[in-house]
Amino acid sequence: MTRPFLSVVIPAYNEARRLPLTLIDIDRHLSKQEFSYDITVVVSPGNDNTLEILKRFENIIKHLRIIPLQENQGRGLAVKTGMLAAKGNWRLVMDADNSAPIIEFEKMLPHLKDYDVIIGSRFIMGGQIDPPAPAGRRFWSRIGRFFIKSFIVKNIEDTDCGFKCFSATATDKLFSIAQNTGWALDTEVLMLAQTLGLKIREVPIFWSYDSGTHRTARSYGNILIEYLKVWLRKTRKKLA
Repeated sequence: MTRPFLSVVIPAYNEARRLPLTLIDIDRHLSKQEFSYDITVVVSPGNDNTLEILKRFENIIKHLRIIPLQENQGRGLAVKTGMLAAKGNWRLVMDADNSAPIIEFEKMLPHLKDYDVIIGSRFIMGGQIDPPAPAGRRFWSRIGRFFIKSFIVKNIEDTDCGFKCFSATATDKLFSIAQNTGWALDTEVLMLAQTLGLKIREVPIFWSYDSGTHRTARSYGNILIEYLKVWLRKTRKKLA
């Protein structure tokens, strides 16, 4: 079977409301492109009918693959599962709320031949955020970004944006050894990419805040603990 050029991977948890429109937007846009593609949605069990709604799309979107998980062990596990199951020469992970729409992938295309990992960035020149996240979320985000840039991942402004593209080779190297199953997976994967000497590029994208996000101000304490664990893993590797 021929590999598609692009695999889009979407982690989904309680996304019955937002995911259908996201899938329609992705398929409508990519169906106009000259390259081949498929879409993989990894569903963590929740308390809505995300999985049932997704199954209705199997006959509508011919490139759709659904992977239901037995337990909800965090966004990171869903992303890791989808990225390693995908077959594309390039693997793009994006959020179910379409906060960074698929059209932003066009900004990554010119860089694929020269880089292993391309990151959508909200915080470099040219990045746009409209509407912005609430003040509380921005506060905790700044704390997390300061810690990450100081101790874990150097010279990358936006490790946390859920819009990232990896070559198939980089995907297999990074996600097969990443350990985090929560929100800090993105940071761990980029830390591993720098450790392995992979070529990384940030590109500015448009991103919009959705008030239905599953990340709350209260959860940031747990996320900071996850970042600390990633930092400790990095430190132990240096000492080994």
